[in-house]
Amino acid sequence: MATYVIGDIHGCWQTLQRLLARIEWNPTVDELWLVGDLVNRGPASLEVLRWAANQQRLVAVLGNHDLHLLARAEGLVDGRSEDMIDEVLDAPDRDHLLAWLRARPFIHVRDDVVMVHAGLWPGWDVEDAAGLALGASDRLAGPGGHEFLSRLNTKPRIKWRTDLEGDDRLAAAAAIFTRLRVVRSDGRPKLDFTGP
Repeated sequence: MATYVIGDIHGCWQTLQRLLARIEWNPTVDELWLVGDLVNRGPASLEVLRWAANQQRLVAVLGNHDLHLLARAEGLVDGRSEDMIDEVLDAPDRDHLLAWLRARPFIHVRDDVVMVHAGLWPGWDVEDAAGLALGASDRLAGPGGHEFLSRLNTKPRIKWRTDLEGDDRLAAAAAIFTRLRVVRSDGRPKLDFTGP
């Protein structure tokens, strides 16, 4: 048995299929971890979601593009010209697929490995992060999920303070898990960072 970790599929179904063939992924014994952003940018978000929702040995965490799809589905944000998710929104099985996506966690922890889409706040330990992620996941998937998703789409999205409480605290944590790239030395997020 092997565990493979794949990031940011972004609706690139054919590329994903070629990658799985290349690594000789065996869905009956191997495990697949997906690091969020299953949808958008690529031409086949619907195929990616349908496939992922039917895998038994798959773990996927939420990314910012996944949250954007959920927000679009609930009418919380307008479509963008670069969006490639309308096929999902128009699909006859959209409710099933969106429910599956909404139920994905913000973090996955196994032994000494932690997987999130974007980042963890400096100073959090794994227990802190896992607790915040569970709270945010419960809010997103439970009653009041629409309101929580709406809160995730207000600005500023990443503004962590230790005195935050309730949904403000959970929404800030969710934004960190799905959007944080790096943090400046003064503790402010640097969202325009794209690499060295």
